[in-house]
Amino acid sequence: LNWQNVSGWATNTNECEWKGIGCDSTNSVNLLDLFSNRLTGEFPPELTLLSRSLVVFDVGLNFFFAEGNNFNTVLGSLSLLTDLRFDRTNMINNEGIPTEIGLLKNLEIFNCASTLYRGALNAAAFQPDQTRWTYMEIESNAFNSSLPSSIGNLPALEQLFARDSFIEGTIDTLVNMRNALVIWVDQNPGLGGTIPIQFGSFSNLRSLSLTECAFTGTLPPQLGNLGNDFSQFFIYRNQMTGGVPDSWANLGGLEFLELWENDFTVQIPAGVCALTFSSLERLIADCSICPTTPCCDSCVEDV
Repeated sequence: LNWQNVSGWATNTNECEWKGIGCDSTNSVNLLDLFSNRLTGEFPPELTLLSRSLVVFDVGLNFFFAEGNNFNTVLGSLSLLTDLRFDRTNMINNEGIPTEIGLLKNLEIFNCASTLYRGALNAAAFQPDQTRWTYMEIESNAFNSSLPSSIGNLPALEQLFARDSFIEGTIDTLVNMRNALVIWVDQNPGLGGTIPIQFGSFSNLRSLSLTECAFTGTLPPQLGNLGNDFSQFFIYRNQMTGGVPDSWANLGGLEFLELWENDFTVQIPAGVCALTFSSLERLIADCSICPTTPCCDSCVEDV
């Protein structure tokens, strides 16, 4: 084996002592963590032999590949999985995220970022009875589709990362994601429309990042209802109009606010500027809307 760390592998020692292997009280393998270990070749479908015990499967940042329905079937057979990560590998699928992921009812964490997943996202991959799913990272793929509402309807989903994934349409499909902590959908030029006012009722929301997309309309005053826990908002390089609502002065925990390269015409209100004397560490906007009094940390000249 030409792996980075092969300790124990291909020896007569108990497999529970091998690098990256964990076992439960019955000595059944319940953890396989070979993250960044220089794995190569085609990933073996024999993984399905661990379907009655495997809970954590992390093979991210490796060089192996797996392609086709056979391996998707293997993934779908691992019904006990709570943590599934194969980001930055050569996993290949031309029909978006395999619908077999929807069979994993215990799933909590899923990361397929920077793989070779292409094609439209299928709603069947995200099921309402996946009630423990809190973390989803699907960015840097090529889905060329909208975000299905079944993602927003996952009852426990808290963190969604879908940057640079050729996502299209709007984020109206996320209005039911009421447990959201983090939503990042940057660098999707086909994604736009207005920012849903329903986000203002997401009481747990900490970070919202919508940069380098095609969002239009005005900033919702309702986001001012998010209070002291909302700390990050990024919407630079879009087509937003109007200005920052006065109600945003209520965001007493806001730390980062980046608004530059939009079509705003109204100067930032004094109440929001006042946040720079308390929580707000970085405020960057177009120079045309930055007041002459201390407000913006830096500004971007209109092109």
